[in-house]
Amino acid sequence: MPELPEVETVVRELRDGLQGRRIERMEALWSKTFQNINGRDVDGQRVRAIGRKGKYILLYLDDQDMIIHLRMSGQLLFTGARSQAPHKHDRLIFDLEGGERLVFRDARKFGRIYLVNEADSHLAHVGMDALDPRMTPSHFRNLLRQSRQGIKAFLLSQKGISGLGNIYVDEALFLAGIHPLTRCVSIKNPHELRTVILGVLTKAIDNMGSTISDYRNTRGNEGMNQHYFYVYGRQGLPCKKCGAIIVKARMAGRGTHFCPECQPEA
Repeated sequence: MPELPEVETVVRELRDGLQGRRIERMEALWSKTFQNINGRDVDGQRVRAIGRKGKYILLYLDDQDMIIHLRMSGQLLFTGARSQAPHKHDRLIFDLEGGERLVFRDARKFGRIYLVNEADSHLAHVGMDALDPRMTPSHFRNLLRQSRQGIKAFLLSQKGISGLGNIYVDEALFLAGIHPLTRCVSIKNPHELRTVILGVLTKAIDNMGSTISDYRNTRGNEGMNQHYFYVYGRQGLPCKKCGAIIVKARMAGRGTHFCPECQPEA
């Protein structure tokens, strides 16, 4: 599933190619992708601004807001001329002023798009974005103190902090030397963990995200960050720090990659 760095990469490209343009026509090719959207509600609206919260893409239109969740395999792609026949996995087509086309492509059909009155209010239940300036050291520390969960489960929950998924949680906990089952209240240096998380996310954004299988940017290109993983997907290989063998085990309901030497269980 695309996580914060992949979604942020898409959002930045959408700001360059979509923001300020008018959607002349929207065509739905698979109705279950759209929870409450009639194409006529979108036709003619201009995309005033584009934002993100956690893993959600936010399109602020003239009259309403659109929330896009890529889920497992969703892609937003600029495909050029409108005369081009739709791909078999295209679920939504935006015909833009100027003749270009933006499509929502989703092989597994888990992606969802919503049309709402106010996107920010609709996502109030989602935790503060990991890159939000308000996620200060003291705020992060307080979130950990208030949680009874293990740190991996907490970071994946999207309730206190949003945007992190399995890839970047595993990478951040490795670099911070924290075992994934460590209870939040037991973490001795929350400030260091926060700094590591920010560094992991920033590096991944700089590398245009990570492509494990389906992720592509809006021009169809793969990310590069997967070439720099420390633990994710490296089970059975030696740790880049100590040489111990990277382990994969099920924790917090997810396959979890860690080094038993660098991340000893407390």
